[in-house]
Order: sequence, then C-alpha cells, then structure tokens
Amino acid sequence: MTANNDKRSHGQIDRRHLLKGTAATSLAWMAGASAIANRAEGHDAERDATLIQRENQHAGSTDWQLTRVRVDQSTFRSPWIEGYCSKQSVAAGESIDIMVSTDPVQDFTIEIFQINAPGMTGERMSRLLRARGIQALILSPRLPGPGPIPDLEWEHFSVVASGYSITNLAVHRCCPHQAHNVLLALQELRRRGYRRTGLILSPSVNLRTRGNILGAYLADQRARPPAERLDLLLEEGVDRSMLQRWLRAQKADSVLLTDYPMQYLAMIRDLGHAVPADFGVAQLSRSGDTDAIAGIDEQMELLGEATAKFAISLLRHNERGLPAFPRYSLVEGRWVDRPTVRAATGDPK
Repeated sequence: MTANNDKRSHGQIDRRHLLKGTAATSLAWMAGASAIANRAEGHDAERDATLIQRENQHAGSTDWQLTRVRVDQSTFRSPWIEGYCSKQSVAAGESIDIMVSTDPVQDFTIEIFQINAPGMTGERMSRLLRARGIQALILSPRLPGPGPIPDLEWEHFSVVASGYSITNLAVHRCCPHQAHNVLLALQELRRRGYRRTGLILSPSVNLRTRGNILGAYLADQRARPPAERLDLLLEEGVDRSMLQRWLRAQKADSVLLTDYPMQYLAMIRDLGHAVPADFGVAQLSRSGDTDAIAGIDEQMELLGEATAKFAISLLRHNERGLPAFPRYSLVEGRWVDRPTVRAATGDPK
C-alpha cells in the first residue's frame, strides 16, 4: 500500500507525500475502513471500550454546523485555512501530525471522523460531512488490505479514490501507473546488465493493484526469447527455503520486489548472492525505510496533486455521485538509483 515501515512497500502509499500534494479545498480525506486514531484521552478510551459507541448514540445538537463555506472562486481554494496530514491513514494507537496554515492568522478546530467507529453508519457519516459544507471526498487507500468500505450517500458528493484498494465502488480513481513502472524498472535493470529479472508478488498486492503489475510483467516476459523467460513467485509468506528454490530454478540474476523489501534483501544476501555485483535488487514502490534499495519512486506528491485536481474538476462541473463509467488518471513513476544495482552501462537489450 508498508510504505511507512520496512515490512511492506507496495500498494500502501507514502501518505505524507501523497497528502502534501493535495489542497484542503472542501475535500475530506476518508480512511476507507481503516482505523483512524481519534483518542484525545487515549488511556481513558482503552479502559472503556464502549466509549465511542455510547457517544455515537447521543442525539447531539446542531450548534456546530457550518452555515457558510468560503471559497476563492479564482483558484477554487480556501486560502483562509488549508492544510495536510503527515500520514494518509493510521491504525489505532498510531500518531498523525496535521499541518495547517491560515491567512490571516486565526484559531481553528480540527475534527476527525472515524468511518468504522462503533455505531457509525454511512448515513450518519454523510450527515456529518454535509453539515460541514463538504462537497467532495477523496477516498484514501484501504488499510491494511483491499476490500469494501461502508456505503455513504454518494449522490451528494464528488468522489475520487486514490488507488485500487477500495473494491466495492465504481468510482473515479487517481493511481500510480503501475504497468508503466514495471516496464521502466525492467528496462533500467537491463541497462545495468541484468538479463534474468524475476518478480516476487504476493496475492494481496496483486489484488490491491488490480493485476497491473502481474499483467505488465507477463507481457514483458512473453516478448522475451523463450530461453530468457522466468516464472514469477506469486506467494504469501515466502521464507528463505522457498526463495532459495525459486532463485535456483529460475536462474535469476535480479529481482523486482513489491513488499517486504528489507526482509527479501537480507535473505538474498544470506543466500550468498553478491548485491549488486552478481545480483540486482529493485522495488516497485520506494518509500519509508526502504530508501537504500533502487527502484521506482511513485511520485506521491504528484499523485496527491492530481487527485485533488481531479476532485476539484468534478466539483466545478457539478458531477456528483458514483459514475456509470469511471475515469482513471495515472501518474508515471521515475527510476531512482541505489547501491543494490550496478551502474548503467548502455541501452537495454
């Protein structure tokens, strides 16, 4: 999707850079079915597991509702207060930093809504968002794995999803161009003299990326001479012995990784492969603590910017609800050299 640690990397997007590219223009970032920590009194919440559920059962009041949303029509932004978050989604107990600017300087209040809080329904969440003047929603990737999110009253909102991990909605999406990124990575490895590049892909990442990585790799392999084709390793929970058998059988001299890059790099070295002299290692989604590994930078800031512009375009054209035929906006990644691959020697062959 993870990107913010060295356990996983692909499909779990680098949240800080994705959010940095988005503007807070009446847009709600919703953590699709992932737990957003909202415990100002964390210890008390841990002692009372029913606290949120009981709070959601209260009738509440309408005193907090916004009666006017102010927008700069020239740019469709709200310079009076804008901001972004350090992470796109967080699990229960994790922290998140919220960066806000106001012009002129003024006090403000931040409210965090947990879409999967006990007692929270799609209807109630929709009321909360509409009461605050929110007209557009950017749906963040679902964590920890792909799947559905609760059904909101979509007809009231312009909606764009980031990535493919929300599986139950026909929705406009802005995504990394994963097929392009696979072909770019293979090309760059061949420029460095590697001729037999394998792919390690977990079924969960394959689902999260809608088969784009798998399809691009298989198409590339089909175009290679038969003697140079490899079978990919499509498994969850690959251990040292499984990796060793696969590397030997495929006679791989390099590998593309989609998750757990640091663990795989350690196992590859432990198996006696000299990285990068005799064996190249690259990943398809560089982020977090995996910066030492070569591979694809999915350019999260550009992706965030493109997602926000997509949502703003829908707002301007008064396009609300889920579309009959969703549109997709793709952002190409770029190759980043690191010491896990050799220096480039020429054109790919």
